Amino acid sequence: MLEFKVKDVFMQITLPWLRANFQTFNRRYFDGGLPEPRYHIGRSRTRLGSLSFKRKRTWRKVVNYDYSLGMSNYYDQSEHQFQSVLLHEMIHYSIAYTGIRDTSPHGVVFRGIMDRLNRNDLYTRPRQCSDGQWRFHCAQQTTAPRACHRNARRPPFSLCREPTLRP
Repeated sequence: MLEFKVKDVFMQITLPWLRANFQTFNRRYFDGGLPEPRYHIGRSRTRLGSLSFKRKRTWRKVVNYDYSLGMSNYYDQSEHQFQSVLLHEMIHYSIAYTGIRDTSPHGVVFRGIMDRLNRNDLYTRPRQCSDGQWRFHCAQQTTAPRACHRNARRPPFSLCREPTLRP
């Protein structure tokens, strides 16, 4: 019999969940500085989360407005995985809202904010322990776990191990 070692409770998100977690993260990590965007929950296979907005150019500057934050319910994920995607999109939102220019979508500024969150143990990463289980520890870890594409109902980046045969 095949058994995966990842033991998580998988869920689907709702608009109230998305709104509540956005407000919590906004207060905790961004000092309440991000205005409430429009929310969208879709079923995209290729994008777990997205941030979109409009740009208005004047002869002096560019103004971003009409922000929309979307997440995908296509894959069954744990609450922590959904929260990680939301926090990722909120970093993009913070950069766009403040008008900071970055070198690329996940450039120096993005990685700097992510590192600040990691240093403060606000954003944790899973790590494989000696017993073979995946657990969440502080994000001081430097190596990323191996991704697995074997289970179609988990996103391509999900953490899983090769199936093992039970004796």
